[in-house]
Amino acid sequence: MQRSIWLDATSTGPYILLGKVLQKKGETQLAIRALQRAISMDPNNNIPHHLLGQAYRELGRNEDAERELKLAEQLEVRQNAKP
Repeated sequence: MQRSIWLDATSTGPYILLGKVLQKKGETQLAIRALQRAISMDPNNNIPHHLLGQAYRELGRNEDAERELKLAEQLEVRQNAKP
């Protein structure tokens, strides 16, 4: 994944995957940083918002978690509504 980021630092996919892997490994703080980077690059992508919400929930940051999960849901609805 690190190689993917080096090859194309403008793509959000590697950052999302990195966040997902780090979260599974229990490295939640690092996962949050990777997911925040993905969101800064593409704020309308619901996936990193959803994963970030899960990571925040793991840390007990329930207010942040609910905000991100709600935003992820809104973005998904908006994406599915497009023809």
